[in-house]
Amino acid sequence: MHVNHKRNDGLFIIPLMEERPDKPRTAAETLWANIVALMVSRWGKENLNQLAREAGIGTATAARLKSKATNTRVGTIEAIARKAFKIEPWQLLVPGLDPDRLPGVPKKPSREDLEAVQRLVQAHHAVTPEQRALFLQETEEGQSLMEHYPATKMDASKWSAKDKAVSELRPEPPERNPRQRRLL
Repeated sequence: MHVNHKRNDGLFIIPLMEERPDKPRTAAETLWANIVALMVSRWGKENLNQLAREAGIGTATAARLKSKATNTRVGTIEAIARKAFKIEPWQLLVPGLDPDRLPGVPKKPSREDLEAVQRLVQAHHAVTPEQRALFLQETEEGQSLMEHYPATKMDASKWSAKDKAVSELRPEPPERNPRQRRLL
């Protein structure tokens, strides 16, 4: 949207907006704008003949699609998406499609990812509020925790006084219930 003029509304000057004429408003306009963006990205220019050839549709169908003269069949959208551009049909209908950053569906997390998250949650609950605050403070400042808190495999004689104090703050691991499943 762009500003065409301003209106004084008491204390504020409010810009009035109007629709940009080049911005797609209908599904057909969005579809065609995305096809053009993909053609330019992949082939360097808008090319109806190449679109028809790659998708396996007629050139007249491609021309009707461009002119938005008729409703486009789902089969045509599938052919264009899957054959010509190797994407999913629904991606052609996403407004403002960026050919370099195609939208996707989040994948289901793996068992390993879920177990890692569960270990992180357990570790979070195993530390004191002061330790959580220290951790958040350190990470928000963008500092590497490894610079300040060496791994336990390192020589403890090289630890600073701060490192030794932090290592002493580590709580004892919680007692495990024998019925509890071990994830570590």
